[in-house]
Amino acid sequence: MLEVRDLTKRFGDNVVLDRLNFDIGNNEFVSIVGHSGCGKSTLLNCLAGLESFEGSASVAGQQVVPGRVSCGVVFQDYALFPWLTVEQNVRFGLRFTVTRNSRREMSERVEALLAMMDLSDFRGLYPRQLSGGMRQRVAIARSLIIDPPVLLMDEPFASLDALTRRRLGSELLNIWKTTKKVIILVTHSASEAVLLSDRVMILHGGRVRHVEHIDVPRPRTLSQKIIGEKIDFVERTLADLQTEKKSGLE
Repeated sequence: MLEVRDLTKRFGDNVVLDRLNFDIGNNEFVSIVGHSGCGKSTLLNCLAGLESFEGSASVAGQQVVPGRVSCGVVFQDYALFPWLTVEQNVRFGLRFTVTRNSRREMSERVEALLAMMDLSDFRGLYPRQLSGGMRQRVAIARSLIIDPPVLLMDEPFASLDALTRRRLGSELLNIWKTTKKVIILVTHSASEAVLLSDRVMILHGGRVRHVEHIDVPRPRTLSQKIIGEKIDFVERTLADLQTEKKSGLE
């Protein structure tokens, strides 16, 4: 579904992403973790077509072309239009679809997503009238409305309280199972990555330094020994990489 070959991103003389190579298969849930500045968000922007880059990336066999968004994208700050209602925000992406949808098909798709995200009763409200968790559900629904093969999520739960974050994580798994999309989640939370993902990619210095496979049946809980061990391993690896970075500067 997603192929990345020698993807490199530079800002002037600074190499942010250095010859990345990886594949993500159909219906995989992959998380990307790493310290601030390691290139996580930049990688998502490249895959989304929001940044130019060297090398190549393809989604469902189609080359990613900067300036042409080929994936659904969910941002940390929601990026909702404050002057549009919940329904209008969700419907917004349909005006950019390549294929021409009938009004009935468009309405059916909107209704289905509002129901999936438990937003049907709030369709007439504006973003300022919603909680943070509800705003993020609107943002996810808006990204899914164009039926993208891949959903990119850039720390979507970072600004939410712990309880809401866990609840939305469970809802995200239900969305993944229902829609069978590829989901790529950028997060700072090792526990969130391990609980949700098939694989956790650890990014450091613009390179993928380790990929941890989470071969544990869902649903998963923090009380499971294997889950705790996986989280500890990811956190230790991140700490070791940070120490390596500091040692290299000295």
